[in-house]
Amino acid sequence: MNKDLPAGSRAVHEAMMKHMDMMNGMRMTGDTDKDFAMMRIHHHQQAIDMSRAQVKHGKDPELRRRAEEIKGQREGHRRSEERGRIGQ
Repeated sequence: MNKDLPAGSRAVHEAMMKHMDMMNGMRMTGDTDKDFAMMRIHHHQQAIDMSRAQVKHGKDPELRRRAEEIKGQREGHRRSEERGRIGQ
């Protein structure tokens, strides 16, 4: 990645790539339900981390507001996915 990019752009990109790498490297279990839930957890965390970067570095008030909304929604979705996976 271009190190000359502003910190906010780097933070958004790093959050996206971190979770893409985690999903790409995830070892599938053979249990479709568990595999689906694990992928969804990473997907939601990716959106949360990218939203945090937007709130911290973004300047556009509407995009910052939307990032806060996304973060709250995805935190709830992530908790639901985690609860659904526990005990399986």
